[in-house]
Amino acid sequence: DYWQFANEVLQDSAGLPLLARFELERMRLAEQEPAGRRYRCALFGFSVGNPDLPEANRLADWRLLFPALRQAEAQGHIVALHQYGMPDLWGPNRLFDWYIYRLEHQLLRRLPFKQLQFAITEYGIDGLIGGSRPRGWANFTDAAAYTRQLTKSAAYLERYSGRVLGCSVFTLGHFAPWDSYDIEGAVADELAAHADRGLWREVKTNVADILPGDAEDATHPGPEALPDRNTGACDLPAPYELLVERRLDQRFAGYHMQIQRVDQRPDRPQGEVAYVVKDIFMTANGSWEMDGVDENGNTVPQWARNSYLTREFLEAGADHHLFGAVIGLDGKLSHSARIGFWSDGFARLGDPDYDGYVFVPAKPESGWANLPIAGGSSFAPNRGESGPWCWAPAGAAEVVCGGGLPLKRHISTFVVWQAVPRAELDERLSAAAGDGVYPHALAHPLARRFAQTVAAYNLSVQPLPRVTPASQPASALVVKDLFTVRIDVDCAQGAPGSVPSWATEDYRIPSAAAARRPSAEACATLYAAVCDAEGRLLPAQEVLFSADGVSGLAASTPTTYNARTNDQTGWAHHVVGPEGAYAPARGQAGDWSWSPRGAAEAVCGGGVPMGQQLAIFAVWQAVPPATEAG
Repeated sequence: DYWQFANEVLQDSAGLPLLARFELERMRLAEQEPAGRRYRCALFGFSVGNPDLPEANRLADWRLLFPALRQAEAQGHIVALHQYGMPDLWGPNRLFDWYIYRLEHQLLRRLPFKQLQFAITEYGIDGLIGGSRPRGWANFTDAAAYTRQLTKSAAYLERYSGRVLGCSVFTLGHFAPWDSYDIEGAVADELAAHADRGLWREVKTNVADILPGDAEDATHPGPEALPDRNTGACDLPAPYELLVERRLDQRFAGYHMQIQRVDQRPDRPQGEVAYVVKDIFMTANGSWEMDGVDENGNTVPQWARNSYLTREFLEAGADHHLFGAVIGLDGKLSHSARIGFWSDGFARLGDPDYDGYVFVPAKPESGWANLPIAGGSSFAPNRGESGPWCWAPAGAAEVVCGGGLPLKRHISTFVVWQAVPRAELDERLSAAAGDGVYPHALAHPLARRFAQTVAAYNLSVQPLPRVTPASQPASALVVKDLFTVRIDVDCAQGAPGSVPSWATEDYRIPSAAAARRPSAEACATLYAAVCDAEGRLLPAQEVLFSADGVSGLAASTPTTYNARTNDQTGWAHHVVGPEGAYAPARGQAGDWSWSPRGAAEAVCGGGVPMGQQLAIFAVWQAVPPATEAG
């Protein structure tokens, strides 16, 4: 299906640009062939450990290949490379992060091309790692042991099969001096006869002693290997005192799911009754019994069986579904609840034009609503990913985010909400905020508008410390609109990164933010504006920018900067250089926060999302203080 040409050539920083030019031209020729003759390319054919991953900047050499990688991802070509270990697949010295799993453990999480696929065209034991003479598996072990190593590694690598098409064991048939690598005979026969086959959920993949993790001693792995950080969390004390006893399946954290509080919702739902999450649990393969375990041996909690497995719950055995139920103020399961499901991120609640919700009524017999999900809902928890689905009852409800199928496994997720008086919930949230913080729940019915990309870039809105009552402003500034513009690409309306139509209609975008600058150094520009009740942008408003989070906005630090909104455009801005890089795909958020002075809320998570030049626009509007916290 794919043609390889280059093999272990031009692998250092001096040769890589030439190799990339060659492969770009080869792809161009392949793509211009008539449809019936068109072929796809397997690029590079790198040997184990190449290109280098220097400590100071892990992707310095790989970045020389980005033009070719970008074209390959867009046109369906793949990258070929080799991975070996010695004296077994996981050596030398158990440094498998850098040898046999270098691609899976080091590159996939760093490269910005998340749809690009790979093939390991040579795989196995290679004594050349430790010397100049070819020595294959036969010099280190016997056929039975080598087969066990290969099948064990195959089971582990299945979890990366969405990105890696497969591994070709070197070699079947030989010529000198590669005879000790040859698997013809016992090894090949045993693999053909006994290797696991089938879908992910049908193959035994529980390989407990292989865990990804940097094994190097260096403490500064470089800007592309930034540590994972929890994003989207509010600075309010957590957890606030709950109105119900909350029970969470232990897989909730492992699958990187989140519960977004009512006061964090950008749509500011109203109502005298609120719904808080009470219970979350899961089943594997539809089983509520002890044999219904997932890959880590987890099964449905006993408390879930005791509380919810009833004879009326006929659909309980559905094995790839999201479920929702509501317990009313009377303490009984509601049979008239409606659960809303959507898969485009929590921030979509702030988009008044979004219509991607699916509302499912609870079944009158069981009280449960459910939505079947398919392979497109798969995600990889081991790479820090979470599922694409959010769901909540209609009304003022906490939202559960991150539902999906972990690595395509048939996991069903069940969520139960408890109805509580809204006034009591707001009182608890206000108490949790304390006297020194604005409550994040402003009862004022301000219609927020958040672009779809806000969630993709892990931007968030967080409360700020309150000024003293004596100097409180006459009104509180809260975030009204938040959107982004890609500077380094041409974005047609509706494409990822394009300016929302409501933003172009309501605001004049500074020309520098809309201009395409493909040769400029990767950077981000953080914009801020303050509007009046009619939506007019106000000049001469002081805005603070800080790389130390919301705490930096409350106190002067070396990384806090200020600017004023321009008299002509109404925007203030601050430029963040390449040192502000972060990886949204790994759950990271940028370091920068910004807000007008004295505002109730800040926008957090600004930065340079892995090689993209981005402009981020936030607009604040004043609301009367009498509307705060109900």
